[in-house]
Amino acid sequence: MFKTVLHIFLFLAALIAGSVLFAFTKDHANRTSEILRKKPLKSLGIGFIAFICVPILAIILLVLVLTIPLSWILILGYLIALYIAKFYVATWIGKLILRGRAADASPIPPMLLGLTILFLVTWIPVLGTLVAFLTWFFGLGALLQRKETRLNGAFEPPEAPESPGLPDAFPAGPQR
Repeated sequence: MFKTVLHIFLFLAALIAGSVLFAFTKDHANRTSEILRKKPLKSLGIGFIAFICVPILAIILLVLVLTIPLSWILILGYLIALYIAKFYVATWIGKLILRGRAADASPIPPMLLGLTILFLVTWIPVLGTLVAFLTWFFGLGALLQRKETRLNGAFEPPEAPESPGLPDAFPAGPQR
């Protein structure tokens, strides 16, 4: 009973977290899920290697006494990346199912559909564990394949056409 309630709670928390994340980073979400669509095997491979190597690097940094703070920062970033990786994989799955209908407008509906499918599948004992690991591998690999691998471009508004500046003439004010 407790396991079921916990799974439902984690699902609802992921729905909220993913929706908030994608509300602010729509372009980043679309570009990252597009990487998954174009290069799924490359994403899987890069994600698998990163999944193995980052904890090893964190342990090495922990052993070297002066780099302990850097190790903790690396571990925190790694855990955050693993958590948000499922949102990009869920978006990819949702876009595969929706095929352009609601998928092009916003990444949130495909993410919600894909996240629902992922959480239903991860409920299955052995298959769920395998799917969870594959989700981490695919998502982490897609995040690391981003051209810039930095998030600052995701928070910028889309480029607006250049305005001509101040108008040449101002409308007439109220007549007296």
